[in-house]
Amino acid sequence: MELSKFLRDHSRTIAGKEQLLIGCIAKALEVIPRQLCDNAGFDATNVLNKLRQKHAQGLLFALTAILYYVTVL
Repeated sequence: MELSKFLRDHSRTIAGKEQLLIGCIAKALEVIPRQLCDNAGFDATNVLNKLRQKHAQGLLFALTAILYYVTVL
């Protein structure tokens, strides 16, 4: 998620086709956590949104905590 965030932010500073390419790579990197959530039976959209929020706050290893939180509830 952190690499995806970095690439997405970087793509906003570039113009042209390179911006689209880098944005697509950033989106493709989010397929892995989305698929893990789907396979575990979690709401992938909800978990990924919480994960993005935690990464924005600087918590880089938040996936385990979020999955625990979702499981307990």
